[in-house]
Amino acid sequence: MYDGAIHLDCIKTRLMQKTNSQESNQLLSTAEMVEHAQSLLADGMVDAADRLFRTVLEKDKTSAAALRGRAAVAETRGHMKRAARFSQKANEQEAEDHCSAAEKASDDALYPKAIECYEKALAVVTDNLDAIWGIAESYAALDERDEAASWYQRYLDIEPDEPEALHMLSAMGVAAAPERASDGYVATLFDRFAPDFDDQLTGELEYQVPSILAETAKDYCSSANGNLDILDLGCGTGLCGEAVKDLAKRLDGVDLSGEMLKLARKRRVYKTLTKSEVVAYMDKTRRSYDLVLAADVFVYFGLLDELFVSVANVLKPGGMAIFSLEAHEGVGFHLTASGRYAHGRAYVRGCAQAAGLRERSVNNEKLRIEYGEPVGGDIWVLQNPD
Repeated sequence: MYDGAIHLDCIKTRLMQKTNSQESNQLLSTAEMVEHAQSLLADGMVDAADRLFRTVLEKDKTSAAALRGRAAVAETRGHMKRAARFSQKANEQEAEDHCSAAEKASDDALYPKAIECYEKALAVVTDNLDAIWGIAESYAALDERDEAASWYQRYLDIEPDEPEALHMLSAMGVAAAPERASDGYVATLFDRFAPDFDDQLTGELEYQVPSILAETAKDYCSSANGNLDILDLGCGTGLCGEAVKDLAKRLDGVDLSGEMLKLARKRRVYKTLTKSEVVAYMDKTRRSYDLVLAADVFVYFGLLDELFVSVANVLKPGGMAIFSLEAHEGVGFHLTASGRYAHGRAYVRGCAQAAGLRERSVNNEKLRIEYGEPVGGDIWVLQNPD
């Protein structure tokens, strides 16, 4: 007669042997342990199987196979509610595993593979929002906008009025483009990105804008000796503030994302940090500045006329605004598939002139890498007349 307890003891002995062996310091793999546990269960050794499945989960709590094993044990014992709980945990873990694989594929710009992995996640958890969003983003990256839009809509069917999904529907051309991105979209987007923002931008995206703005500011403010009052609009985690701190007597930052501001505060380069929409902040403040910086902030505005008026109002006479925009070859502005706006130079000039700002320069620069390709944009310098 087959003794499951003896079989379990043998496995533990093998674990000890592998641990102590000079030939191999690797433990019996969790996959091997799960296979043994499944054999025990098939042979009717329910208690021994359960003990081994639990041992696997002590080693690796993310083992979907072990969770399914415990579900099978509970079902064998007639504990159906317990079995359902373990099955749900197993499904959620399996979906998470597939999503992780999809994210890695997406990082390597392997979008069809990413979609395949996300679909596997949905096969076990049909309303997995990470998978639905991931598929939408993958199709957007492939410029298959109709398909992407259908997945953003599916996300909205589960999470009605979610600001990111609403905005991206507009970016896919399904809904009319708003005049600017909503506060909810901007805050939600950057709160979500905050933990990995610096690593992602300075690493895989090769983000150049803060350093470009800083060098431009130093060129135009060469006589400044740390005596400038600077406003960093949409300051994020403080990358731009860090780059210009040597120019500043006072450096203030404003951003809609509370999570970004927490990280900016840790840099200890700002006099004040305010959670606010940038136009609302400028219209309310009584302070004026020698320099206003905006690194990839105005790309979330389509219309620039009111924005530029607010910038002009906070600039001292002779003060300058230095900012980045994504370039648009056509007339006016355009909401791109990335969810950001691109602006034609003639449109920007018209808005600047209407606000009483004088153009000092505009230069095309490589801003970052996106979807494996360089993204070009314009670096503008506008000045408030003396």
